[in-house]
Amino acid sequence: MKQTYNIGDYSETYKDFKLDVPERFNWAFDVFDKWGEDPSKTAMVWVDPGGNDRNISFSEFTYRTNRLSNGLKDIGTNPGDKIFVMLPRLVEWWEIMIASVRGLFVPVPGTPLLTTSDITYRINASESSVAITDPENLGKIIEVWEACPTLKKVIVVGDTDEYIKYEDLIEGSTDIHPHPNNLSTEPLIIYFT
Repeated sequence: MKQTYNIGDYSETYKDFKLDVPERFNWAFDVFDKWGEDPSKTAMVWVDPGGNDRNISFSEFTYRTNRLSNGLKDIGTNPGDKIFVMLPRLVEWWEIMIASVRGLFVPVPGTPLLTTSDITYRINASESSVAITDPENLGKIIEVWEACPTLKKVIVVGDTDEYIKYEDLIEGSTDIHPHPNNLSTEPLIIYFT
């Protein structure tokens, strides 16, 4: 089968191509929130393990991620701070990613399958100051905490009596979040492979 390409001369196109990157750009504000201007636009259809689905709009994500980003600032998280995130497939994972972009925090996602040595390595190598996890994985974070000198705070998505509750950060913060006017070259995420 013969394919037709819309590029006449690939070498010339490659040589002459220049991506127009704006000097200042924040994906959460400049792209995601634009979709949220129409409250009827669905961002995600979430299906839980029991098969129940929930439609989540862009505007709902904007509201919650503005509050989460502000809540993270309220507990002392600063732009550039790394946040180790170890959660199963939950809506909150996506909220954390978007809130991090808003607040200029740098998420460091990891799967719940990580061992304690994997977690220690990732937290120390990234110099994460915050860890966010669920009750099922909290024990692993607590076990490595002493070996992670940069780790200062633990947030739990779900019930906890001893650590910061995720929903408390959202409920206790404002949904007003000004655009940070950040440079497009600032770090966005750290992935370990």
